[in-house]
Amino acid sequence: MAHSSTATSLRLPGNLYLAVGWAVFWVTLLLCVLDRWYGRNGDTAAGADRAGQDAKHQSNMGEWVTTIVWALTARVMIPGQNMLFYSVMWVFPNELARFFPTLDLRKRHIRVHRFVAQYLLLLPLFVHLAAAAIPVIMRSHKLVLHPLKLNWSKPWDPVVAVGFKSWITATQVNFSPDDVFRLVASFLCIFVLLPASLQAGCFKRLRASFSVRSILHASAALWITFDMVRKTTHRLSHLFNLPMLTLWAIDRFASVFLYLRRDASSVSVVPLDDSHCAVYLKFPTPVVGTAAKPASNPPSLGLASTCSTPTPYRPFPSSDTRIPSAPTPSPPSAP
Repeated sequence: MAHSSTATSLRLPGNLYLAVGWAVFWVTLLLCVLDRWYGRNGDTAAGADRAGQDAKHQSNMGEWVTTIVWALTARVMIPGQNMLFYSVMWVFPNELARFFPTLDLRKRHIRVHRFVAQYLLLLPLFVHLAAAAIPVIMRSHKLVLHPLKLNWSKPWDPVVAVGFKSWITATQVNFSPDDVFRLVASFLCIFVLLPASLQAGCFKRLRASFSVRSILHASAALWITFDMVRKTTHRLSHLFNLPMLTLWAIDRFASVFLYLRRDASSVSVVPLDDSHCAVYLKFPTPVVGTAAKPASNPPSLGLASTCSTPTPYRPFPSSDTRIPSAPTPSPPSAP
């Protein structure tokens, strides 16, 4: 895509762009940590005041370690989740790439997305889930599963009447049936859906289309996010993650109108073999002397752009023996 002279003259160092993103991450993390002592948004069952609760009893080693691990991992996941959603936005990075074409945003966002997903979301999430077993293994606590009590005044989080004020006390770890469900669903996302979507680990030989794997990946990511923001006790997540989730949803909704344009029309389809065919497409010819508006994402992000002449799709080189030896059809002449 051709950029104007004003746009191409703008330069933004890639390291500066990443530094701004990481600065937002650390500032958000710092605010979440400070909230533990100076705010009232911490994650506690029934919204209990942890400062007052901590002063009422002496915490033993199992409770102390588990509480620290829970608090730290939860606060790392909150800004990590925001970085993940920003790295998969479409409209804003595309528009930014118009003014700063040298940033190569697609590659930078892919690297950030992979790093943050592995080390700032999934790893803390796994540790967060496993930390409940620490005091039980140390034999300082017993695990208590409380009966299911529902309150449908908040249908997204009906298990609010749990019968306890904290998930861990001086003598026991408290779980509700909803906590068990969240535990199983999170392990399913981490060890089944996400590896299957990436064809990693034991799923390397999984035969699934890109569309199916994309659905698996998106389903796991959305469930983890929804599970973080749906709990009435996750007020820090409401404060920091919900605005970013809203921006991501607006970005995807806007992309439907900006990028999902069906300008091309099929001219002819020529079968090549049982699995492949050559499709000739006709794109509108741009007006001479004016820049045509792209019908898809700009190529600066590594995505397809429009062309003004019919182009056959060739899945293999013309010398490939898998393509039947048939005369190559000539492109239809433009009307």
